[in-house]
Amino acid sequence: VEEAMLRSRFVTQCWVHAAPGAAFLVAVIVPDQAEVAALCERVPDIPEGATLQEACMRDSVQALIQQDVLACARDLGLASHEFPRGIYVESSSLSDGAGETCGVAFTVANGCLTPSHKLRRTALLHRYRAQVDAFYQRLC
Repeated sequence: VEEAMLRSRFVTQCWVHAAPGAAFLVAVIVPDQAEVAALCERVPDIPEGATLQEACMRDSVQALIQQDVLACARDLGLASHEFPRGIYVESSSLSDGAGETCGVAFTVANGCLTPSHKLRRTALLHRYRAQVDAFYQRLC
């Protein structure tokens, strides 16, 4: 599932979570800064002067990113139960020109990746517990 999501032009990193006993998956994605910026230019409800972080909070932007991710999953032949029903867009890593590290929220330094750059799933769940729980509460 994560491999399919990474095929989306909007995704640079992702983590998919399946809660025990849950009927669906949720995901956290780190968006590609250039692709999100280009997308925001085409979305009419983005206010003038909005930052990329603010734009990523808009339902319209999140819906377009989710549509692209789901299209990639369909293209790879994933079953509908393998599609994440909730996708949190981790936009804190995006820069509006001042920052140097863009589009990388999962790092070895912050404990989200192992030294061999594999996802530390327990650490990611701890970091994104509030977002994951919110999806499960809202979508159940």
